[in-house]
Amino acid sequence: MTGPQIKALLWDQLRPLLARRACLQSRGQLAQQLIAAMIVTLGEQQVLIQRGTDWQVNSQQLRWGKG
Repeated sequence: MTGPQIKALLWDQLRPLLARRACLQSRGQLAQQLIAAMIVTLGEQQVLIQRGTDWQVNSQQLRWGKG
């Protein structure tokens, strides 16, 4: 997936969870910060692996394990 594709996917998932009006920041700025934080977190957890300018989903990290 390209950077814009992963951002669009995350935005589609986050958008329904956000308040219609942001109180402290503009909605666009808040969305950009949330998307950037999600990409960092998913990278740290090795769910997303950056390959140059693109991203690869690590399906091993998405599998349910017995815990």
